[in-house]
Amino acid sequence: MNLADIRSLFDYTEWANDLAMDAATSLSDENLRRDFGISHKSIFGTLVHMAGAEWIWWERWNGRSPGKDEAWSRWSTDSCADLPTLKQRWNDLASGRAQFISALDEDRLSGELAFKLLSGDPNSMRLVDQMQ
Repeated sequence: MNLADIRSLFDYTEWANDLAMDAATSLSDENLRRDFGISHKSIFGTLVHMAGAEWIWWERWNGRSPGKDEAWSRWSTDSCADLPTLKQRWNDLASGRAQFISALDEDRLSGELAFKLLSGDPNSMRLVDQMQ
């Protein structure tokens, strides 16, 4: 996977995320938050999880490795209590990520990047693999 592929992948990611958010805005709050018995309970919980997972990787690409408590405090249905808040945070993330990707070159993309897992355990992967 090269830089053009990464750019295409994240263009698609932003399109798909926007589509999911648009669909979510058409739901009543009751349906958005209904517990369907899925891993993150509700559609809203799943959207918060998706954005939070993207944020964790974004943080790692920028040399920060948030722990589980930090991630949870920012990306939970309590701390991100409604769709407009989620949408704003996710848009901010997408904006920062777009700037990050626009400054990437092939050497950096193929380079190894160390980070810590949410548990605090050390890990390392090539940036391209983290982004994929």
